Amino acid sequence: MVVSAIVVALLYGSWLARAAAALDLALLVVVGNIFGGLSDLDVAAVGHVTAMTVAAAGGSLLVWQLRRRQRRPLRQDQAGAATG
Repeated sequence: MVVSAIVVALLYGSWLARAAAALDLALLVVVGNIFGGLSDLDVAAVGHVTAMTVAAAGGSLLVWQLRRRQRRPLRQDQAGAATG
């Protein structure tokens, strides 16, 4: 959950959230060694990579849907109701 939240903050957060997420990720990689054992397919390391990939894909899908809804023009029946 933690690395997933960090990835989403890196991709879609404000500049302050991105800076904090980048610092968190750097600390997890350097101090926490979250990718240690990845070459040996260690379960924890593979799990971190998987969580980050799923978070990036899921977050991208959600943002794409939100932006698509915001671009969609009003239908004729909605336009009349919106103007009063």
